[in-house]
Amino acid sequence: MKRATRWTAVAIGALCAAAGSCAPVATQLVVVVRSDVPLGQMRSLDAQVVRVGVPTPIVQHMLPTPGLTWPVSFGVVAADPGDSRPLAVLVTLQFVDGMGPARVQQSALVQTISSRVLQLDLSLDKGCADRTAAPRCPWPQTCAVGQCVAVERSNLPQLNP
Repeated sequence: MKRATRWTAVAIGALCAAAGSCAPVATQLVVVVRSDVPLGQMRSLDAQVVRVGVPTPIVQHMLPTPGLTWPVSFGVVAADPGDSRPLAVLVTLQFVDGMGPARVQQSALVQTISSRVLQLDLSLDKGCADRTAAPRCPWPQTCAVGQCVAVERSNLPQLNP
């Protein structure tokens, strides 16, 4: 049964490609998060994605850290395949190490591409840890690999659906 299902999917895909009449691929963003924070030090991992200018989050994850392994990934799919409005992504990792409680946060502004799947890589490195309420980098920058970089991301890798 599995073999027939797989071949059916391949055959349908080939027919779609030849006919050019299949539904378009939805506009998507795949977010991949990595960190150098040891798993035993993690307390929480939160991710939020909003459309720029829209206050209600599209995605809001509060991930349990027990059993979590790096990398963590999740996808955002536009309800309309042609929707390419920009997205704001914020990922926050709370942890405790020998110096006490800390937070690593990274922001990104991404211009999606209609009917394309893009990958956004974020790295929550200990070199970017905030140990106060003030952010480490002034807006419109975020900390990545121990230094302040622009939150706007361009030239993201495109994935094949």
